[in-house]
Amino acid sequence: MVCSMVKKGLIGAALGAGALFLVFGTHAPSYMKTAYHKVRRDVKDAVPMPFDIDRAREEIAGLEPAIRDNIERLARAEVDVEHLDREIANIRTNMDVEKTALLTLRESLKTGEYRLAGHSRVLTPRTRSRPTWPGATTRTTTSRGFSRPRSRP
Repeated sequence: MVCSMVKKGLIGAALGAGALFLVFGTHAPSYMKTAYHKVRRDVKDAVPMPFDIDRAREEIAGLEPAIRDNIERLARAEVDVEHLDREIANIRTNMDVEKTALLTLRESLKTGEYRLAGHSRVLTPRTRSRPTWPGATTRTTTSRGFSRPRSRP
């Protein structure tokens, strides 16, 4: 039953298109397009203005929850950006301090002067040599970080 109705609909559409082509010739698509737009415009004009206003209000009311959610997301994103800006500023400051320290270490390597941690005496290659007094020992570090005395060769 449905199949026969579909068949009848397709045959009717084909006959209608054929009749339009016979009456209007190659301009039939243009006439159809114009008729479609005219009917659509007439239907829109037939809708009363208060109905259109109510429809627009309903659409706006439907958008309000989404707008509130996006405003909240935007505010959170702005706060995150502020935190990231502060973090970037701190990292840049730390980089400047570390750059200065590295440049100082590089310069001391070039000049050959070393300062041991916790000692105020500056060591140079000449003062780093082995002790010269008799029976003096030097200390070596084991793989676990412990130091042990080592006798001088």
